[in-house]
Amino acid sequence: MKTPTLEAEYEQLVKENLAAAPAPTGGAERREHPRLKVDPTQFTIPSAPQMSVLDVSLSAIALHSNHPFAPGEEVRITLANGFSVEARVRSCELEETGPGADLLDTPFRVVCQFHELHEGMELIVTAKRAGT
Repeated sequence: MKTPTLEAEYEQLVKENLAAAPAPTGGAERREHPRLKVDPTQFTIPSAPQMSVLDVSLSAIALHSNHPFAPGEEVRITLANGFSVEARVRSCELEETGPGADLLDTPFRVVCQFHELHEGMELIVTAKRAGT
């Protein structure tokens, strides 16, 4: 039996994710690459022990963290199976968690950009393989 290529596995994940996603509300999608939901327990960033991945695309990963990052900072994103990639912090913003939220409890929304698109594809497919 032929093993699917990385690209074929990625395309299948995109189809499955888009089929399961609710229809967008208002306006056209501006992003070049679809954002995919992943199992956040598969991911760690050693410099941010308290973090949770929101979504991943070919070009970037979005996460919540209690640790602030500086734009331009390099981070290593590691999967539970040991696979890892480097990414550059594109943005880090305080995000309110609700009315009366204490500043210390407010997470940062961090977006990190992969250096190459194939790194995002490999991270997404490897995380899916590890989670099944």
